[in-house]
Amino acid sequence: MSLSRKLFGVLAAGLFFLPASVSAADGPLETLSLSAVSAAGAQPIRDVHFSVTSLDSRDFPEVKALSENGPAQVQVPAGRYKVTATYGHAKAEEQVTVANGGSNVQIALNAGTIFMKLLHNVGGKTYRQGVTWEILTYGKDAEGNRHLLATSDLAQPTFILPEGFYLARATTGTRNVRHTVEVTSGVHYKYTLILQ
Repeated sequence: MSLSRKLFGVLAAGLFFLPASVSAADGPLETLSLSAVSAAGAQPIRDVHFSVTSLDSRDFPEVKALSENGPAQVQVPAGRYKVTATYGHAKAEEQVTVANGGSNVQIALNAGTIFMKLLHNVGGKTYRQGVTWEILTYGKDAEGNRHLLATSDLAQPTFILPEGFYLARATTGTRNVRHTVEVTSGVHYKYTLILQ
C-alpha cells in the first residue's frame, strides 16, 4: 500500500515545512538527522544548507533543510541517499543508508573562514565602505586565467571556503591590491591588506 505524506523538517527551534511529498511504499518514514562540521572533531556549525536525494528511486523528490540551532532532521523512507552540505562556498557530500529507526550523518566540510580588511596605508585607517572584494583561484587554467569564486561589497567581509590557497583582491575606486591567502580547515584567519 502506498502512503503519500507531507514532508516536514524538524529543527531544534521547531518545525518548518518542506514543499514536497514523499511516497513510502513499505513501512513508516524514518528520521534522518543532519549536521556538519568545518573539520573532523570540530563542533557542529549553524546555518548549513542540506539537500537529500535518493540513490534508489528517481521519483523521490529532492529534500532541502537548514540547520539553525541544532541538527536538521528530515523524514524519508528507509534506503540509500546522497546528502550534500553547503556552507558559504564550501560544499561536501556523503552517501548514507537510512535504516529502520532512523540514521544520523555528520559531514566534514574541510573548510575554514577568512576575515578581510583594507587599510589606506601602513598604519592608516581601515576602510569602512567603498571596497569590493574578490576571491579567485590561486592556480591558473590552461589559458593562464584565474577564476572568480566569491565577491563581496562589504568593507570587512568574511568568506567561508574549502581548505587551500586563494588570491584575494580588494578594489576601491581605480586602485586595487591583491594578496595570496591560505584557508585551513577549522581555522579562522584574519588578513589585512594595505593600499600602497
